[in-house]
Amino acid sequence: MFYPSPLNSLARGTWFKLICGASFGHLPAIRSLAIAYTLAGADCIDVAADLAVITAAKDGISTARKLAQTNADAGNSCLDFPWLMVSLNDGADPHFRKAAFDPSQCPADCPRPCERICPADAIDDRGVVESRCYGCGRCLPICPLGLIVTHDRSATPNSILPYLTAEDGIDAIEIHTQSGHLDEFRQLWSILAPVAHHLKLLAISCPDSDELITYLRSIHDTIAATYHPRPLPFALLWQTDGRPMSGDIGAGTTHAAIKLGEKVLAAHLPGYVQLAG
Repeated sequence: MFYPSPLNSLARGTWFKLICGASFGHLPAIRSLAIAYTLAGADCIDVAADLAVITAAKDGISTARKLAQTNADAGNSCLDFPWLMVSLNDGADPHFRKAAFDPSQCPADCPRPCERICPADAIDDRGVVESRCYGCGRCLPICPLGLIVTHDRSATPNSILPYLTAEDGIDAIEIHTQSGHLDEFRQLWSILAPVAHHLKLLAISCPDSDELITYLRSIHDTIAATYHPRPLPFALLWQTDGRPMSGDIGAGTTHAAIKLGEKVLAAHLPGYVQLAG
């Protein structure tokens, strides 16, 4: 079987991406997912901007490539590497948080609804297993005593800059932002811009708002000004996350993603559009 390159998939509209989660850090799971999705022909694997996570994903991709090469030698397959993407944020964002609570405060007779509802098996009698938690927030309203809180975090761009210039490093970056964050976005972009020409893809994830299209145009102008009058050296992608952190929750999430995607497509922004959520 032949899998088209990620760039061809974008052009053809067949692009699909594995989203491990900007806060998900369970290394064995990330490695296993990277193996499975590489073999399935994923175009991109999106992980947290954490060196251990990046290493686990790269190891999974490499392992899958070796498995595929064995089949290729037998004339059975041809497999491209998926692009490796890391997610950064320019401020508070539900994708960049962890749940936490003190289990000693839990009553002995608590039925532990938080443990049952957690999709990542990140809650046990010791509290929240931080590496497994990806910040979905499902446990927050279900705690009968309201003991569970979340801690926001920021992914540090400086820690991943060496991977951008490495020959076999990061291929893509996704920046999570929101309307009204233009100053914060510009500050983050000022750190990335000197090495961004090494990227194959830059993705922008931004939730809907009344000012969304105006804001996205401002982001595009900020990025384009770095290279003017030359074209961008990487592909640009707008990720339309209709209901952030809702990819596996409830009815209506797909409709929200499609509605937002239609809105962004109608604006005719330069670049590609990807549904999410």
